[in-house]
Amino acid sequence: MSKDLDEDLSVRLLADVRVIFDRRPTVDRLPSAAIVAELVDLADGRWSEWRGLQDDRMPRRLTQVGLALMLAPFGIRPKTIWPPRRGATDKIEKGYRREQFEAAWASYCDGTCSISDTCAMFRPVPGLDQLPKIRPATCASIAGDLEARGK
Repeated sequence: MSKDLDEDLSVRLLADVRVIFDRRPTVDRLPSAAIVAELVDLADGRWSEWRGLQDDRMPRRLTQVGLALMLAPFGIRPKTIWPPRRGATDKIEKGYRREQFEAAWASYCDGTCSISDTCAMFRPVPGLDQLPKIRPATCASIAGDLEARGK
């Protein structure tokens, strides 16, 4: 991860999670483990070589706890989720519902963001100015990450 990046990592995380949900338009919830697995698989390596918010830790994969910590300032916390159609053998998992992200996506990402569209520039995250900055991203570049790994 480069230190010359100029966009809030938390906002980039929101954009990455949005693309993950947008790839599944009929899905309203995803387990934390599934979100982290897709983030870690992105071609740019941002989340597979995660160095922490201050970029001062040994590189390692983003964890479910790390995901939760980065989303907490947006008021997004993991919840207990059940599969949409529960069966006798289904188990509960910790995860997120699409609706939990809607307000943050509306606040921090201008326009609509989907794999086929380009997001406008991200607005700064109030109160999170102590986070390292990275360059503005587009949903198209994020979609390219997903396509590069064959998803």
